[in-house]
Amino acid sequence: MRRNIFVIIIVVLTYFLQAIYLAFFPGAFATPNFLLVAACSMGFLMGKRAGIWAGFLGGLLYDLSYGSIFGLTALIFMYFGYLNGYLYKMFFEEDIRVIMISACGADFIYNLILFFIGFVTQKGNSFGACLTNIMLPEAFATLLASIPMYLIFRWFARKVQAAQLEEEQSPWLK
Repeated sequence: MRRNIFVIIIVVLTYFLQAIYLAFFPGAFATPNFLLVAACSMGFLMGKRAGIWAGFLGGLLYDLSYGSIFGLTALIFMYFGYLNGYLYKMFFEEDIRVIMISACGADFIYNLILFFIGFVTQKGNSFGACLTNIMLPEAFATLLASIPMYLIFRWFARKVQAAQLEEEQSPWLK
């Protein structure tokens, strides 16, 4: 139960961080995708189920505010959270390079999907211009933002998991 509440709180706080960042830096060259980092981090720290829920909730919040096709971002973020859940047992959580590469790659793939969906519906976008002006700078900004965010998420996840383990081992709660 604590893990579910933790995931919801992290996603909502990350959504507010995304909104505040866009409000304070409206003309920023590249905007990191904080909600995608949260989905990838929750999958990597807590497994597939937490990654799915963090991705779905974060994607829905993103779609409500910024999305043009409702549910598309939720679906994509959910898949990224699920795929990062596979890394949960393969790598140690101290290896920050995994989440950096994962978040950067996920952001690039997400922008690529959005470009092709926009290209199919509008037929006027230049892939080269979109790649150099939007996709690569945003992937790099997400890569840089994933470092402090993951460290904060990992610290909070350890606290929640320690409290949950202590609660499970308490003789008074049985």
